[in-house]
Amino acid sequence: MPIKTQGVPDSLRSRIPTPQQEKGPPDLKRKKSNTERLFGQLDESFIYVFGLPIPKLSEGETLIFVLPLSPLSMNSSVHWRTKDAVVNRFEACFDALQSKWALPKVPRSPWPRVLASYTFHVTRKNDISNLMGRAKIAEDCIVRGRWVRDDSPSHWQWESVPRQIVSASTPAHLIIRLREPVGDEWEKFNQLEVKP
Repeated sequence: MPIKTQGVPDSLRSRIPTPQQEKGPPDLKRKKSNTERLFGQLDESFIYVFGLPIPKLSEGETLIFVLPLSPLSMNSSVHWRTKDAVVNRFEACFDALQSKWALPKVPRSPWPRVLASYTFHVTRKNDISNLMGRAKIAEDCIVRGRWVRDDSPSHWQWESVPRQIVSASTPAHLIIRLREPVGDEWEKFNQLEVKP
């Protein structure tokens, strides 16, 4: 499936290999560094999401975020500088989506509590624990953007087990739906916590 690159910043578009660059004997190809490999995965995800039509950003009181999927999982054992570089790049991708008006409108004040549901579009099935780790940078960006007050358990709860949609033809990406709890929903979630 061709990746749409129209409107994507040149600095990101140039990192996607052309068919000509992909050709050639494997032994002549330089092995990619960890940073290059992770950047490549993130850039492919971002360019796909950036090239999509503006998605539906809300359903009633629910905010919908369609985001690139971080390549950093719970199993990622990378140098802290590499991790920081990937986080900074993800934040730049997030800001680019916001500047395109492809993210929900920021509320007047951050929501104090949210129930979150996640749909991961992946190229192969993942362990749930790994998927949870891959959503962390996105959650941090949402808090930094002042949609939600904090991502600690007293402000942010996972509403259900994440859903996975596996497709080898679509670059990985993430959809997060956030809504404020209604009635005594929040108290029910807090009852599940173990009290000391």
